[in-house]
Amino acid sequence: MWLAGGGLLAAALVSVGLFGAPGAGKQKQPPATAGSSLIRPIAAAETDEAIGRLMMSGPEKEKVREEVADGKLRLGWITVSDNFDEDGDWVRVGGAGFRQDVRLLHKPYTMAVPYLPGMPVTVTGLVDGGGGDITVSVYVGSAVLSLKPLKTGEVVQISSP
Repeated sequence: MWLAGGGLLAAALVSVGLFGAPGAGKQKQPPATAGSSLIRPIAAAETDEAIGRLMMSGPEKEKVREEVADGKLRLGWITVSDNFDEDGDWVRVGGAGFRQDVRLLHKPYTMAVPYLPGMPVTVTGLVDGGGGDITVSVYVGSAVLSLKPLKTGEVVQISSP
């Protein structure tokens, strides 16, 4: 699932070498529009839903709620999936001092992520389920961006809106 014309999204990525090899994926996707972000800020009406979907303890969710209400941080949606073999890969998505672990499946999963505007959200390779590296895609609109295969512990940064 290599993103054709991925240069338009390069500005959204902070680290270098994040893209998979051209032609290594299963299908090409149209490029996203310039200025697209891999994190979609939530609407005010989505705040309760987003906090409810956070994969963290109750006290951590309440801390997020308080910091959002105080304007200290924001919440956004990010969609991830496994872009190769569904073999038990896990990543850790972190932002604003909070982190969430998610198992990657072929079916895209949209999760809420706390972030500080202008500060990166990190995607860390957590578990390589099949021994062929951790294969993850991040979605922006209808486009799919395949990150380079990650080793356990390897971190990529995604700029926030």
